[in-house]
Amino acid sequence: MIYFKHFSNANSSDHLENIINDLGFEGYGRYWRLLEYLCSLYDGESTKFKIHKRTLRDVLRFRSSLKLDSYLVTIGLQRGYKVVTNGNHYEIEAVILSELQSRDFKKARSERAPAVPKIKIKNKIKNKKESVLFGENVFEEFYTRYPKKIGKQKGKSIFLKAIKNQDDLNNLNRCLETYLESVKRATFEQSYRGFAVFMGSWEDWKEYEHAKTDEEKHHAKLDNFFYSDEQAEALRNG
Repeated sequence: MIYFKHFSNANSSDHLENIINDLGFEGYGRYWRLLEYLCSLYDGESTKFKIHKRTLRDVLRFRSSLKLDSYLVTIGLQRGYKVVTNGNHYEIEAVILSELQSRDFKKARSERAPAVPKIKIKNKIKNKKESVLFGENVFEEFYTRYPKKIGKQKGKSIFLKAIKNQDDLNNLNRCLETYLESVKRATFEQSYRGFAVFMGSWEDWKEYEHAKTDEEKHHAKLDNFFYSDEQAEALRNG
């Protein structure tokens, strides 16, 4: 048995509280060391072990055999253990190991959640490949429309991460048109950004509204002077 699980509040159980009260935290630490050692010997079937006294003294770091005997008497009184002395050996029965084995991580995981169907994983991989392929197919056409071709590779990397389908591309095209118009009007900036810089902030242009030019403001004043708001709006809309 390579490892075992135990609860974070194991120290509050009755038998471990007894160990702490009787032997202190040094005895509590030795309890877990003994359990680790027995787990290393456990083959998943027999929970009975015959261990030489000298071996167990070394494992638990006892200098005196009498102190080891006294310690194991206390352990033998706890749930899940039985300790008997037989000459130079201890015969330990640790049924607690079979309880710990039932908490095996893989078993617990399989009981806690069903396995993810492989078909879903395949579909996810397929969809990812298709989205990357879509971006690759439309990138060059989009790039040719951009006026300042600086930072192509970095911009392409951002493009492929952001543009997965036609809806994404439509949003990007609308943002590009808004940005190009803003430069044309010189309402935001008077020169084009490099391609990578634009791609790094293209979503900022989704909600951008152009400021009206002087000519547009003049026409708006005339419309409002001669017509009501409803009439001017109807004329503007054809």
